[in-house]
Amino acid sequence: NDDSYAAHVNLSRLYQAQGSLDNAIEHSRRAIEILPEEPVGYYNLAVCFHLQDRADDAAVLYKTVIEIDPDHARAYNNLALINQEQEKFSEAIKQFQLAVQANPRFYTAMVNLGEVHREQGQWKEAEAAYRDALAVNPQYAPAHLFLGRVLARQRRTADAVEAMQQATGLSPSWV
Repeated sequence: NDDSYAAHVNLSRLYQAQGSLDNAIEHSRRAIEILPEEPVGYYNLAVCFHLQDRADDAAVLYKTVIEIDPDHARAYNNLALINQEQEKFSEAIKQFQLAVQANPRFYTAMVNLGEVHREQGQWKEAEAAYRDALAVNPQYAPAHLFLGRVLARQRRTADAVEAMQQATGLSPSWV
C-alpha cells in the first residue's frame, strides 16, 4: 500500500513536470485516497490547482497540508503567494513569515516576503527581507536585484548601484 502511495506521488510529480496536469491531479487524488494522513498528495494536488489558476481550491489544500504538517514551509509559501495575488497582503506577510520560521534557510520565501513589503511601500522591511535572503544565499541574483530597486526607492544610490552590479555579475539576464 505504501509502495502504491509512493508510486502515485512520484507519477503526480512527473506528470506535473511534463505539464500534464490532469494526469498529475488523478495520481495526487489516488495518493490521498491511499494515505489521507500524509501531506504530499494534498500538496501536489494544490500545486496542480494553483497552476490551473484555481487559487481558491489550491488554498484550501495548502491549508490542509499545514494542518497535517505545521512545519511545511513550501505550503506556507505557496499559500502566501495566493494571498499576495489576491491582494491580501497582511495575510501573505504572515504566511511568508511562517514559511521562513518553518525553514530558516528558505531564501526564496524571504525574497517573496520582501516583494510583498515592497508592493506596500514598506522599504525598510523589504530591504531587511532581501538582506536576510542574501545572508542565506549570497549568490541569489534576484535578491540583489530587488534589494537594488528598494535601495534606489530610498534614494540610496551608491548602495543601489552596488546591489545591481552584484545582480548583473551573478546573472545578467535578471537585470
